[in-house]
Amino acid sequence: MKHLTCPVALHPDGAPLRLALETGQMLPPFTEFLNDPAPAAARHLFSTLGLETRSAVPIGVSKETVEACTTHFVLCRIAPPTRRQWKHLQPDGTMITAHWVAFEDLPSSPRMDWIKANL
Repeated sequence: MKHLTCPVALHPDGAPLRLALETGQMLPPFTEFLNDPAPAAARHLFSTLGLETRSAVPIGVSKETVEACTTHFVLCRIAPPTRRQWKHLQPDGTMITAHWVAFEDLPSSPRMDWIKANL
């Protein structure tokens, strides 16, 4: 079984709840990890979306039998400033655009439903 970490980057102002996503993507970035999910989530959030994490706290685990993986969700407190939309150059040279999405606008999926139910 694979172990994935999923950084949950919530907008720091807290109301309404908003999640950082790459434009055109429906899920937060997630990656396989070997040791501790919290630092792995913070590193992955920075490399994929360019968001600096001040603190990363594990908030729970979801086992998905369909994908045969265990997803470790990590709440990442983001360092200011935050913009409504931003561009980020990923390590592979790809330029992406990311933005904040309100929870009520997020699609349903096992990972997204877990996040909505547990925050």
